[in-house]
Amino acid sequence: MSQRNPEFQRQLWLNWRPSLLAWSLGLSLLILALPFALSSAKGLPGTLSMTAIGGLYLAAIIYGSVLAGRSLAEEASQNTWDWQRLSVLTPWQMAWGKLLGATLPAWLYVLWFALAVAGVTHFWALEPLKLQHTIGLAVIWGLGLQAWAMNSVLMSWGLRDRPINRRRAALLPLLILFFAPGPFIDHVYKGIVDIDAEPVFWWGLNVGGLGLAYLGGTLVLGLGLLALWRQLCTRLDVRTLPWAWPLGLTLTGFFAAGSLNLGIAEFFSSTAWIALIGTAYVALQHMDQHLRAWRQVQWSASRQRWREALEALPLWPVSLLLGFAMALLLLFAPQSLEMATAASSTALLSICACICCVTACC
Repeated sequence: MSQRNPEFQRQLWLNWRPSLLAWSLGLSLLILALPFALSSAKGLPGTLSMTAIGGLYLAAIIYGSVLAGRSLAEEASQNTWDWQRLSVLTPWQMAWGKLLGATLPAWLYVLWFALAVAGVTHFWALEPLKLQHTIGLAVIWGLGLQAWAMNSVLMSWGLRDRPINRRRAALLPLLILFFAPGPFIDHVYKGIVDIDAEPVFWWGLNVGGLGLAYLGGTLVLGLGLLALWRQLCTRLDVRTLPWAWPLGLTLTGFFAAGSLNLGIAEFFSSTAWIALIGTAYVALQHMDQHLRAWRQVQWSASRQRWREALEALPLWPVSLLLGFAMALLLLFAPQSLEMATAASSTALLSICACICCVTACC
C-alpha cells in the first residue's frame, strides 16, 4: 500500500521509527503489570484480562482518534495543506493514507494488548471469552471513530482551511462513542461472555448482541469513510455529484428501522426524520457558503451545464427532498392508525419546510 499511496508512505515516514516498538511494548507491559501488584492471586486472571481488554479499546478508540484528528489539524497549523491540494492525491488516497498511517502508534498498542488478551485466555483457559469478537469489535469501532475524528476536524475548519474551534474536533467522536453503543452494549457483553444471551432482532433476523454490534460498527465506519471522502473532495476542490449525503442518510434510516423491527413504514419514517434533522444541521453548519454555492448553481444552469449545477448544489436541498420523498412514500405504506398519524405529521413538516426554504431562497 505504501507504493500505491504516497500519503500513507508520508505518514509512515512521519510516525514510524524503530524505537516505537520498544516504547509501546514497554508501556504496555507496565500497564499489564498493575493487576499483579493490585489484585489477589484468585482474582488475577479476571483483572488481567479486563485490563488488557480496556487497553485494547482505549488504544483503538481514544488514542487512535486523537492521532487521526491530529494528522489533519497539523496540516492547517503547519501550513502544509496547500501542498496537499496541489498534489495529485485523490480523496480516497488522502483518507486511507491518513487513517492507517497516522494511527500506526495506536495500532501497535492494539497489537500488544490483543496478544495479552490471547495469552491470558489461553493460559488460564477462560472459555466463556470470545477472543475473535473482542478484537474484531475493537478494530471496527476503532477505525470508525478514527474516521469521524478526522471528519470533526474538517468540520471545524473555516473557508480558509483554518481551525475555528479545536475543542469541537473531539466532540463528534465522543458523542458517537457515548450514544451509539448504548442500546446494545449489554447485549454485546452477554454475547461475548455467554451469560444469558437474549435474542436481538434486526429486520426480523436474530442477529444477537454481537451481530448488532458488528452492524453498528460497520455503519459507523462506512458513514465515516463516506463523509470523509465527501469532505476531502470539497477541500481538495474535486467536483462530485451530491450522492454521498443522501446515501448516508438512507443507510442510517435503514439501520434504525431494522433495530426497531417495525417494518418498511418505520424505514420511511426514520429516514424522513433523519433527513430533516440533517437538513437543519447542514443548513446551519454551512450557512456562510450558501450564497456562493447558489450563485454557482445559477451561473451553471444559465449556460445549461447541468452536471456542474448539481455538483455546486448545497447539501441541504438534497436532504430536504429526500425527507419529502420518504414522507410521501410513508403515506402509501401499510401501517396502523398511529403510524398513519405520524406519517401525516412528517409529510406536513416536510411540506412546511419546503415552503419556508423556497420562500427564503426567493
